[in-house]
Amino acid sequence: MLTWLAEPLRAAEIVLDFEQYNLPSDQYIYWPDLEHVSFETTLPWGPNYAVSRKRSLTDPIFYWANGDDTTVTIGGAGGSEQWLTVLAAVPGEIILIAPANTRFGSVKITNAALVDYTVRYGLYQASQFGPNDYLRVRFLALNADDTPTGAATDWIDLATFTASLSTLDEWIDVDLSGLQSDRMTIEMAGTDNDPIWGLNTPAYLALDDLIIHPADPPTTIVNSFVYHSAWSGPSSGPWDALDTSKTLAPSGPQAQTLGLENLINTIHGINGLVFDFDRLPDPSGLTVSDFMFKMSPQGAFDLALNPPESWPSVPVFPTVSVSEITSFDRALLQWPNQIIENRWLQVTVLANSNTGLAQDAVYYIGHLRGETTGPASGVYTVSFADISFIRESIGLTVFANGATDIDKNGVLAFADISAMRAHISSQLSNLTVP
Repeated sequence: MLTWLAEPLRAAEIVLDFEQYNLPSDQYIYWPDLEHVSFETTLPWGPNYAVSRKRSLTDPIFYWANGDDTTVTIGGAGGSEQWLTVLAAVPGEIILIAPANTRFGSVKITNAALVDYTVRYGLYQASQFGPNDYLRVRFLALNADDTPTGAATDWIDLATFTASLSTLDEWIDVDLSGLQSDRMTIEMAGTDNDPIWGLNTPAYLALDDLIIHPADPPTTIVNSFVYHSAWSGPSSGPWDALDTSKTLAPSGPQAQTLGLENLINTIHGINGLVFDFDRLPDPSGLTVSDFMFKMSPQGAFDLALNPPESWPSVPVFPTVSVSEITSFDRALLQWPNQIIENRWLQVTVLANSNTGLAQDAVYYIGHLRGETTGPASGVYTVSFADISFIRESIGLTVFANGATDIDKNGVLAFADISAMRAHISSQLSNLTVP
């Protein structure tokens, strides 16, 4: 693999228009030392990118035969004199790399003159286009190890033949911001293919006005809460069911033993969670596929034999909805009642283009019906002490974070004792997580 190093970024936003390069008399230069963008290529032969200049073009074959296959007939974007042309049929053959902490923003593209000539008249092994033929291009984002991230632009037609031939003969804008990447590659696809060598139509693409933006800060999760979806107590707003007395325990570099603040005790089980995102890329694009849910065994299980990575998936997916809350986006996840009971729940918010997270975020929250007093010797046990704790508060009106309101109706009553009495002696092992 050949690598050309980029110069450091010098401005908040860079527009590469390729006008600053002094071209030789033949009016093109292969492998120029470009500012602010570098290239990697796996092609073992021949130049695969060049800066070229507008000239009086009457015969693209003449220029191609003399080595310049980068020409276009209309000059650069916006009437400029110069542009960049790349040879790229297969993803990874050429990789464009922006400086660290930047992202590709947009680029203008058009056909090279040689492509236009070939689809009109044919050239050597490449056929003249006929009905149903096409040539198209798209841009794909890459990870640091040059594997595709799954983000790509839509396919863009360079030449199509339906009732007649149509070719791209002007500069058009391509939005690259959805790639959310500082590394990208180019893929061209068409109908004229050799079974061994691939695309016969010349895979040249002209680029101009390549814009590089500073990277947006990564998305962060600023809050996480329990949400009691079956809350029926006093209500003065849409988020009265939030339980701010309980916290989801985030996984981190240091092991932590969870506590009563990470355990709820309602008759409904875990039926709602909230995550507040700062800088969520596309709130409407967040779905249940951006999360993973696993649950522990019930009872006093052996954590060494049942580590979180071995837990089964929750059998029912939650619904996911997103609301804008002041300066952040709130994702509400809701399950039916009693799907996740008397066990621990592990929630992973995946790092991907939908969440914008730089790495997966893992959280733990537990449930044991009626438990109010905390663990002893590493095990939570529902006991008559829990009944006494509830009895002391009979008659009080509470909000959703009331720890002794077992049925979550906002009133502490003997019904809360009845709701947990059948669970006397129920247990759940406490959890120590990374």
